[in-house]
Amino acid sequence: MTGMPLEQTDTGNTVTLRAVLLGLVSVVCMCWLVDYELHVAGPSVMTLANFPICALLMFVGWVIVNSLLRLLMPTRVLRPAELLTIMVMCWAAGMMAGRGWSGYLTGLLSSMQHFASPENRWEELLGKLLPPWLFPEPMGDAARTEAGNWFYTGLPEGQLIPWKVWVLPVFWWSTAAVAVLGMTLSVTVIFHRQWVTYERLSFPLATVPMMLVEVRPGERVAPIFKNRLFWIGFAVVAGPLIWNLGGYLFHGWPKLGIYKTAWQLRRYIIRGFPFTAFRIMPPVIGFLYLCNLDLLFSLWFFWLLGWLEAGFADTLGFTVGKVGQKLNGGQLVATHNYGALVFLVVWSFWIARRHLQTVWQAAVSRDRPADNPGGVMSYRAALITLVLSLVFLGFFAVHMGMSVMVAIPALLFIFVAFFVVAKYMAATGMAYITPPSFVSGQLLESLVGSSWWSQHSVVGVGLLHSHAFGAGARVFGFGMMPHALKVGEQFQRGPKRIVMAAILAIVVGALFSIWNTLRVAYNHAGLKMNYYTMQKSPTREIEAIATRVRAVRSDEGLPPDVEKIAAWGAGFTGAWLLSFLHTRFSWWGLHPVGLAFSASGAATHYWFSIFIVWFAKLLILKWGGVRLYEKAKPFFIGLIVGYVVALMVCYGVDELFPGRWFPTVHDW
Repeated sequence: MTGMPLEQTDTGNTVTLRAVLLGLVSVVCMCWLVDYELHVAGPSVMTLANFPICALLMFVGWVIVNSLLRLLMPTRVLRPAELLTIMVMCWAAGMMAGRGWSGYLTGLLSSMQHFASPENRWEELLGKLLPPWLFPEPMGDAARTEAGNWFYTGLPEGQLIPWKVWVLPVFWWSTAAVAVLGMTLSVTVIFHRQWVTYERLSFPLATVPMMLVEVRPGERVAPIFKNRLFWIGFAVVAGPLIWNLGGYLFHGWPKLGIYKTAWQLRRYIIRGFPFTAFRIMPPVIGFLYLCNLDLLFSLWFFWLLGWLEAGFADTLGFTVGKVGQKLNGGQLVATHNYGALVFLVVWSFWIARRHLQTVWQAAVSRDRPADNPGGVMSYRAALITLVLSLVFLGFFAVHMGMSVMVAIPALLFIFVAFFVVAKYMAATGMAYITPPSFVSGQLLESLVGSSWWSQHSVVGVGLLHSHAFGAGARVFGFGMMPHALKVGEQFQRGPKRIVMAAILAIVVGALFSIWNTLRVAYNHAGLKMNYYTMQKSPTREIEAIATRVRAVRSDEGLPPDVEKIAAWGAGFTGAWLLSFLHTRFSWWGLHPVGLAFSASGAATHYWFSIFIVWFAKLLILKWGGVRLYEKAKPFFIGLIVGYVVALMVCYGVDELFPGRWFPTVHDW
């Protein structure tokens, strides 16, 4: 873990019923807070990352409460395993509320009806193509238009929320979500030993919370809280953010703009080039300090190369593609990225071939004790779960109207994105890591064309690749599950119990978030809720589907394009070459992960933070070696905790002064 064992007692090193119950209470409170801050109080987005800030808020809050319990009620203190259980449960449910599954799903399903108009022709183009069992009401059904319209305008006086029309679509979307969760769990179980034992991924997002709760017998707090460097890092971040709260009380209070959001800092420093932002994000810097130097260098270096490629391509008018929509500079870089993503999946399977052979032999063997002892489930059960999950998703896609030949690559895109995000979150600690956007099937169409798709296949791809499903890589916990198993390894019978607790948290969080989102929308009007989640994102996705249906109906769908396939192949080949050099030469400092994510939000918004931590770590290792690296670690963890505590204070003060405008603290 971190060099010091968790506090060892009979009940202190296992998942307890008390921890699960407190975790469920925390999940409900967290989901309510996320929805409230996003849709009611203001545009504060607490679910942007694969490790959402709302989960960190709850976890740090419990660490503070537990420190007080040690002083006032020592017999009621929570053990380290209990605190980590609460953290994992909040992490698991943190992707459900706000700009997570509940927001994107309800927005997508309601906007189809409300925003349809003669001008956009959605009803004409999509009315008979949408699977009725996936939507609260059919388009054009005059007797049942209330569900979509009232969602955005609010309930008329005397009317009740139409819960019944939501039961069927939420149920069927939930079954697909359960299948994705089954795929997530099974893939994690199969690859966990490979990633932990053989590839030795660092898991910074799990290591830092474990350091915050590891208490030696007889001590009141974790050793890190007694370290002066921790409090210096804490003050460096919390000080400026809390100082800015003076703006609530005094007009013209001077602000310290050190930690402005990426949107406030975005600049077009060269005409025709993509924007850039010199964003300093303390949690990114803190977690990435535990990341390998080669990975850090690759992340910001390939962002720079991608930025230059996109800028020169757009400035010089260079495009890729012979027919239909040509790829501009940014789309070209994203295509390279996806080629590199596919290679990383292939490479991951290749280097794990011996482990996968062992998994298969254990699964088919009659020697049951040898089949993943101490794991969440046996390898046999994991393989069966994986097959059943993939088969169900295939039937789900076909039942939507998709052909098998379209459903396979559409689902493969989702698997590739989720797999790489899961592995390289564990390797880097980059909570904001996301694949290049393939929303509404645009990337899939650019590679294989859409001229051979049916209209039902176009709609199916658009729905599967929407933010409510495949395009939301953080939604279904692919990045969370490997870390849950890593944390669970520290407990007695921990992996199985903590995964069961995480699944329970996802179920409770999803149900509560759907209920709460519908309640807020019908009672307060969805048009007053977060604009991006409820209007911009779903309408943009639906318009993309309608445009593609219009093209296919007019026999103007895009055929396969050799130039676009070559651009994808260039990313695949480049990643192969980088991987070859990285494994053959110890001095080679570039890793293909940088090429795979150079156009993602992780790079475009946080390249400067990545550069800062890379440069700082480089100097630390050069001047003081591993000893100085370990000594400086509390400072960087202090950056994380300082940011989280400052957010707590800011949200609290915001509630004390309702109606007063104050800049958003946490965003991209």
